[in-house]
Amino acid sequence: MTDAGTETADPSPSADAAPAPVGPPASTFSVFRKRDFRLLWSAQLVSTIGTALTDLAAGILVFRETHSAAAVGLMFVATAVPTLIVGLIAGVFVDRYDRRKIMVIADLLRAVIVVSIPFLIHINIGNHRGVSVVTFIQNAGHTSAARDAGPARARARARLAAFAWLRRAKR
Repeated sequence: MTDAGTETADPSPSADAAPAPVGPPASTFSVFRKRDFRLLWSAQLVSTIGTALTDLAAGILVFRETHSAAAVGLMFVATAVPTLIVGLIAGVFVDRYDRRKIMVIADLLRAVIVVSIPFLIHINIGNHRGVSVVTFIQNAGHTSAARDAGPARARARARLAAFAWLRRAKR
């Protein structure tokens, strides 16, 4: 007690206090300090942009061939359905096997499909049904299961900081 009759706080840490975290505090972008995560994130960004542009080009091609908004709508449905159907199955598959190999194989197969599109158009598979099938197959490799492999490799503290930042940004 002090002479004023109040207690002072004990400067020594108590035995039940949690240990202080080692290293710098996690920030919103601390996950990007890891080289492997930066490479994975960059590759996924390029892949997502490529998929979006391929889907847009397919929609333009279908409209040019059919002059039908309904056919374009059906083609865009074919781009969304693989995430719903294949994503559920692929999620279990990705959890049981090596995620890195699955992502590399899926992206290589998608690259082969995208490169084959001009040849398929040349041999007259460029009708709206053929384009819808090709975009369905191409988007099957771009499921949420393959995209979720990246955050699993990041440190939990860095992920929590990034998610907290996203939650604040939505407000």
